[in-house]
Amino acid sequence: NCPSGSGAVTFGYRNEAVGDYSSVLGGDVNAASGLYSSVSGGRDNVASGQESSILGGTWNKASWYYCSISGGNKNQASTSYASVSGGRDNQARGWYSSILGGYNNVIEENSNQDLNEMIPEKFPEERITSLEEGITIIQKN
Repeated sequence: NCPSGSGAVTFGYRNEAVGDYSSVLGGDVNAASGLYSSVSGGRDNVASGQESSILGGTWNKASWYYCSISGGNKNQASTSYASVSGGRDNQARGWYSSILGGYNNVIEENSNQDLNEMIPEKFPEERITSLEEGITIIQKN
């Protein structure tokens, strides 16, 4: 273990806390190189962005300001405030983007520019009817 940043702490096995005030609290071959960055555990995780964090998992990378990864495998959060909660091979690359989980999901910068094309102006009548049929109304007397 190698805590070389000012105020940095390292636990676990073969971990590095290089960024000032960074921490690696457990796991194996993890690195926290950003200012105030942290890796809580797991294996082969890298938190290189300022104030970025990784809670666990394997081969995850949080590489920009204030981004986070909760766990999973081979996930990346690479723009400010981006987050990946879990899953595998997910990439949050848009500001303030978030991926909850799944496999091979990507959110790019400005990926919602065609959002209006995806949401119809009006739901089809048959969809509204099927929704209404599943509703039970209870009235108070």
